[in-house]
Amino acid sequence: MQPDANKRFDLNDLDGAIVRDRQGETIGTVVDVYVDVESERPEWLLVDLEPSGTETLVPLMRADQQKHVVTVPYSLSEVRNAPPVDGGEELSADDEHHLLDYYEPGRGHIAA
Repeated sequence: MQPDANKRFDLNDLDGAIVRDRQGETIGTVVDVYVDVESERPEWLLVDLEPSGTETLVPLMRADQQKHVVTVPYSLSEVRNAPPVDGGEELSADDEHHLLDYYEPGRGHIAA
């Protein structure tokens, strides 16, 4: 993924942060942050969706952070319908491309 190189996210504030959709409605809570191995920048949030308790990945690419609140440019429905991926310590390149194709059509096959 190629995040906005000028954006900085505070890992301490991301842990347990509230995630809101583009309308400002609460989607859920951050339960994990996936960091790019090379750049060491946070790129994906694993979000516990409320009230269902299911977890899904959401990109930080176009998100905004205000302390312990992250607003993503997607609707609750878009986040709930994101393709499932196998969790774990690391996001595979295939899973990342698949998710990017869903959230950002046309960007999923851009080389990092």
